[in-house]
Order: sequence, then structure tokens, then C-alpha cells
Amino acid sequence: MKRVLLLIFTTIIMFQFLIACSTNKNVAFKEFYSNVIGFSKTDEEQAIQQDTILMLTNEEFQRFKDKYFTPREIPMKSHDKEMAILYLQIPSVNSSVQGYRVESINVGNDTLTVNLKQSSVAQVDGIEGFDGTWKWVMLVEVDKTNLKDNMKIIVNK
Repeated sequence: MKRVLLLIFTTIIMFQFLIACSTNKNVAFKEFYSNVIGFSKTDEEQAIQQDTILMLTNEEFQRFKDKYFTPREIPMKSHDKEMAILYLQIPSVNSSVQGYRVESINVGNDTLTVNLKQSSVAQVDGIEGFDGTWKWVMLVEVDKTNLKDNMKIIVNK
């Protein structure tokens, strides 16, 4: 009888552990840059093709920043070097660019889910000679404890 109870108890604990491991976990994060950026036709070589990029090391972020941001002279605060960096860009179809802020970030099953909330609208009319696209750009520090290379990134607006 004791063995049966021990087996049942052990099975229950194992199932609870498996359920806890398979559910999404909230991840600590902090936005350290967000703004509207215009990408003109002459920026084609420097335009960032991906809407989401996860950089797990400071070296990856430094290469990214040197390639895309230094020529633009965009003022950025320094980030925590122990955190991963998530780059997000949300294209706009017109000159009224919707701004966002990160509401939550969850990790589960090799997927990073970013939940955004609308925060503002920026009007970018009246820039003479601009022939390109506008994007809301964000850089977010993310706790890299449960992050891996090549995670699928889902952005919910």
C-alpha cells in the first residue's frame, strides 16, 4: 500500500513539473530605445530587412549597432551588457506612425512572444524630398536566462 501511494505521489509531482516546464514564462525586460525612423530608398543597403532580431551577446549587438545605427547618429542609452537585446521594427503604411510599448514578453517552446500596446501616434508629414518608409523602432533588454539562438519571435499588437 505504501508503495502504491509513493508511486501515485511521485507521478503527480512529475506531471506538475512537466506542466510547469511547458508553460510560457514571463521574461524580465526593459525598453531602452524607441522612436520613429525613416528609411529612404538610398538606405537600401543599410535598411534592416527583418522586423525582429534577437541578439544574445554584446558582440552581436555591437555589430548590429555599428552596421545600422552609427551612420544615423541615433542617440541611445547604454544597455545592460548581461541582457540580450531584442530589435523590433513596425512598418507604417502612411505618414501617421503608430508608436508602441512592450506590455509583456513570454518564453515557451522555443518561441519568444512579445505583446505590444499602442502608446502614441507620430505625424511625419512635410519632409520634403523623402521617398521611403517610416518604421517604429524599438530596442529592448531581455533577460536571457531561457533564451536560445534561432528562437521564433511572435509580435502581438
